[in-house]
Amino acid sequence: MEKKDKIQILESEIIRFLDRGIALDDATVHYIESTFACPGVSDFQEILAGSGDCETETLLDLIFFPNIEMQEQVEPVLAAHGFDDNEVENLICALQKKNIQVRILFPNNRGEFFMQAPEAAIRQMIHRLCIAKSIDARIISALQATIHEKSEIYQIRVMLRNCRVLFFDAFVQALCQCIEIMHPASDYFRPAFDFLLDFLETADPSKDLYAGLMHKKQMLAHMIVQAEKNEQVLSKTSVEAMMLSGLRIPAIHVGEARKKIALIDHLCLSLYGKTDFTQY
Repeated sequence: MEKKDKIQILESEIIRFLDRGIALDDATVHYIESTFACPGVSDFQEILAGSGDCETETLLDLIFFPNIEMQEQVEPVLAAHGFDDNEVENLICALQKKNIQVRILFPNNRGEFFMQAPEAAIRQMIHRLCIAKSIDARIISALQATIHEKSEIYQIRVMLRNCRVLFFDAFVQALCQCIEIMHPASDYFRPAFDFLLDFLETADPSKDLYAGLMHKKQMLAHMIVQAEKNEQVLSKTSVEAMMLSGLRIPAIHVGEARKKIALIDHLCLSLYGKTDFTQY
């Protein structure tokens, strides 16, 4: 297939998504209301018309940040046709020349308006789609051999495209095992796979992954114990007094930490057939 053809296919898919309009999410609305004092639609249009303002640039980044829905819509095209950096640049230039008018929708029927997508915002949006990122072929094979729903394969491909994991052999092996072993057998495959991706972003590929997961579990357990001790102290004294005494207050949600520990156990039992069963 000619380069021009696949770029046009992807361009059409992106425009088709933008033609449906961009609904502002909660994070963007919160930024608008906290930064610009709850502007109305007409005021908001004037704000966006300003150029060179760092607050406006941040707002445009938030508005045109590609959400999961957009990523899953374009993933079939990315799965069918590989793209390199030059082709991504050609796509950006083609979209910028379109002078795309995008409908911006406020939540709760608070109004809507049209704006031309700025060239800088288009460039940022396309770069954040990670179009040229290559997913290791062994992981793709494991997905295709194990998962029969194409929509689910595309969802997992988006997770892999968004992650910052370098596909070292040890990491690829762990991800393939997670797909092949856990997807058919576990209702917790998706959160476990998501946790594994997050863990691998900072893991050392030269070290044993099981030992690394056990170390992560021990760190979480220590933070839980410390948080519970601090909670007991807080029932008798103030936060300020604790800080003055030099006690550290870990930023941790105990319930979420316990969920992560449970996922580590589930992963290790599935992939390695063992785990440390110490209760926390």
